[in-house]
Amino acid sequence: MGVITGDTFNPIKAFCSVRLQQGVPLVDADMNELDDIRKFEVRAYLKWFVGDGVPDGSDGFRVDAIAAPGVADDFIIRAGVTTATSGETNLDTGLYNTGRCLVDGLDVIIVSDTNYKAQPLYSAPGSDGSPQVQPIPPNSNGTLLVYLDVWQRLVTVQEDPALVLPALGTESCVRLKRDWVVRTLMGDASTLPPNGGGHSYYGLATITMNAGAAIVQNSIKDLRRKGLTLTSIEDRVRNLETRLLMPGFAASGAQISPLAAHVGDSIVLNGRNFDVGGLAPSHAPTVVIGGMTATVAAFNYATVTVTVPSLAAGAGYSVSITTAGGGPVQSDDQLTVQPPKGKEGKEKEAKDKEIHKEVIKELDVPQGKVAEKVQIEAQFSGSVDASSAFALSFTDEPHTALDGAGGGRAFIRPEERPPVGRGIFEEPDSNA
Repeated sequence: MGVITGDTFNPIKAFCSVRLQQGVPLVDADMNELDDIRKFEVRAYLKWFVGDGVPDGSDGFRVDAIAAPGVADDFIIRAGVTTATSGETNLDTGLYNTGRCLVDGLDVIIVSDTNYKAQPLYSAPGSDGSPQVQPIPPNSNGTLLVYLDVWQRLVTVQEDPALVLPALGTESCVRLKRDWVVRTLMGDASTLPPNGGGHSYYGLATITMNAGAAIVQNSIKDLRRKGLTLTSIEDRVRNLETRLLMPGFAASGAQISPLAAHVGDSIVLNGRNFDVGGLAPSHAPTVVIGGMTATVAAFNYATVTVTVPSLAAGAGYSVSITTAGGGPVQSDDQLTVQPPKGKEGKEKEAKDKEIHKEVIKELDVPQGKVAEKVQIEAQFSGSVDASSAFALSFTDEPHTALDGAGGGRAFIRPEERPPVGRGIFEEPDSNA
């Protein structure tokens, strides 16, 4: 047994260091308190800012069933890491080839797989008074909780002869060892004993017991929190940010519509999170096509409508988007800028746009029907497209153009065109 001055460390006093003085005796209590201060700070940080669980890259303390035919009163406690290679130093083994689990701020390690019934405390109580591990009750039915019991105890030269100093033939300082054992009790995770009395507990698994039948793998439910490494948490947070905040394009082939357009034409970009930051015009995403900033006409969560900037005709223009959520992100699809339209095409396009404006201006839209939409199809002979469509909203301020389409339609036919905009309104199909 070690001869040690009583423990002087008191965390409530908030001492953070021990400072040596000249002419003052150096006693064991001072050095031990210095170590206790450091140890307590690390433990408090791990407990309150990291939590309990298994770090990323380790699968320590996994509970597995014994291979068929199996048994009803035993299971395997896995180290969950690769076995150390021959010639590896103890330092390397401790860092890279031991399973780990944080329990109440304590780093617990397991070097190799072991069976529940092969644990030293299964056959007898510990030399420090730690209670013996209880066997699994025979013919038990219901839920069995498997949990980790962690504590710290003194190790003296009587237990570890390596603590003798060979050159002097005398014993060195005693050591404090972090010890653990896996225990079981009938009950679910809520029956885990509370921490206290120098012992800390952590639930590893529950096993559904079936009246003495062999324990099988699908009867074991893992309770460990995994991926506890801070870098792993950062990766998961980054993935969440990508999903919830960062803009992103749709699948390749559906990112730009249409894929070919003239300078000044409108194109639609498809994706997600284009409205992060709000829908106010001042929060519009920044869209760059071929190195030139494009004017944003409209945007929402899934689409951005922009005007093709003054780019030279040709293929291979990529598109990038930046929002308040991040970016820029670049499209896989590429825009082709078509050659300028001929004189006849420009005149026809201008004429069609003018007729569209007049339809909007002259259409007799009923008042008071808020948020209903009608689609106006204006068909023009000789038009480049078979038809040209846009939408209106029945509001207190009618004639407001909106994206999308609704139910009612007004048709303008060139061969029987009444005064511009006086179309035939059809009520929406109630079954649509």
